Amino acid sequence: MQVLADLAREDWFADAFALQVWAQKTFHELARRVAGDSLSPRPAPACLTMERNFFSTFFLAVTRQAVGPGSYMPLYAMVNQAMRAWVTACDNILDDEYKEVFPFTFANSGQRMRSVLTLLIADRVVNEYVLEAFADGALLNRVGRVSLAALMSSAIQESQEELRPVAVLPPDRILADIHQRKTGDLFLAPLALPESLQPAPTGTLQAARTALCQFGLACQILDDAKDMPADLQAGRHNLLASLLAAAPGSACADVHDLRREKPGEWNAWERFPEVFEEAWQLAQERFAQSFDALAVLGIALTPGQREGVIRLMARLLGLPARAGAAVPGALG
Repeated sequence: MQVLADLAREDWFADAFALQVWAQKTFHELARRVAGDSLSPRPAPACLTMERNFFSTFFLAVTRQAVGPGSYMPLYAMVNQAMRAWVTACDNILDDEYKEVFPFTFANSGQRMRSVLTLLIADRVVNEYVLEAFADGALLNRVGRVSLAALMSSAIQESQEELRPVAVLPPDRILADIHQRKTGDLFLAPLALPESLQPAPTGTLQAARTALCQFGLACQILDDAKDMPADLQAGRHNLLASLLAAAPGSACADVHDLRREKPGEWNAWERFPEVFEEAWQLAQERFAQSFDALAVLGIALTPGQREGVIRLMARLLGLPARAGAAVPGALG
């Protein structure tokens, strides 16, 4: 997309992307050393594209602006890669699916065990890197403690949602509690280690936290829009389902009826355009808060770049291009 080409010309983004590519390659090299011939020697070129690495690049750019340059930036990039692997592997197990992190040579075998191995290998890779790059056992212990603690809030929320079907909560409860822990705190996790090792001024740190958290919340709202049918059938929390239940003239019974429908037969933007529009506007508000906080950090996106990033997120999260355009005033 054009927005990626525009961002690639910005030093803050280009430098972060270069670090992310290095981290991807180094992470996979160490994984191959740890796991031996059970892994193929890659990542493949497709794993190194700007689009596939937008979120990790974004995390690194915000971190760099918050704490400044330093010898720890490669460490933050490597830990981010490990957390990305941990989250993906856990999602695979919880959702009974498989999104590849490592290219196992026994790819046609059981997917649950490959996810378990992904968790174990990612942990060993971080250990190998810290000991080789810093030879510091105390730092290794801190990395382990801080990275685990950073993921606990999101993990606890996911564990609570395993008991399904969940109650249909009010929209404000979804946004302030469920989404905050599930995704807001997850997007804050990359800042945990930098905060521990390189404390930043309070104002700068708050801007970085706002930029990441609000961006994550906006993305979760868009993800809920895409996943509304599947979430209803699985009995999971979903903001659009809560908005529908809270709408005048609606009732929770309508949502419970929807839970018995097959998810592949409809989508939120065509069946419930008013609810989708409300959710889209809520996402827009959080993207705006994130972009304003980025400006405080010295990352000032133009109006066109802001719009382009939102459209990119919609595409990456699985919304069709026409979805945003179909909403009156969207991206305006």
